[in-house]
Amino acid sequence: KVQLAVWLRDFAAGLGKRDLALSAAETAFREERSLASYQNVQELAGDEWGERRERLLDQLRQAGSRSFSRQGPVEIFLHEGLIDDAIAVVDGTNDYYAIEPVVKAALASHPDWAIRSSKGQAEPIMDRGQSAAYHHAVRWLGHARDAYLAAGRRAEWQAYLDELLAQHGRKYKLVAMLKALGR
Repeated sequence: KVQLAVWLRDFAAGLGKRDLALSAAETAFREERSLASYQNVQELAGDEWGERRERLLDQLRQAGSRSFSRQGPVEIFLHEGLIDDAIAVVDGTNDYYAIEPVVKAALASHPDWAIRSSKGQAEPIMDRGQSAAYHHAVRWLGHARDAYLAAGRRAEWQAYLDELLAQHGRKYKLVAMLKALGR
């Protein structure tokens, strides 16, 4: 359905049939929910974009993450600066690739959520001693550190880091990486 809608959108646009192209673009968006399909609707909508934008965003909000990849809605919400909506899509999931851009975008505005989400990704790796994945845990802890610092909570970050160092003191590979975070 998406391929047909995209083909019709492009074909109709090439013939100057804007209304048909716009209808096909919206169909492609409903089926695909990607930033590219969203921007295609925007490009074709012209002066009608404000009204159509709200309708498309409402469709994303109502659908949540049901049966669709979270990646597209996250990209769209972040593109629009709608961090609360992006958080709603990924909160409570383990969709690593969708969560990380939201965490990065939310560091300053939603530091508690960014910290909680980053720790939620990092701590299981460290607790299970998955040494091959320590670099992932440390990257997530770097996001947590950035959120702590953005919130002016350096002492709280340092206390958490000290706690991690004490808890995982025998994991020498991890300890070296954790110490590098404290610099």
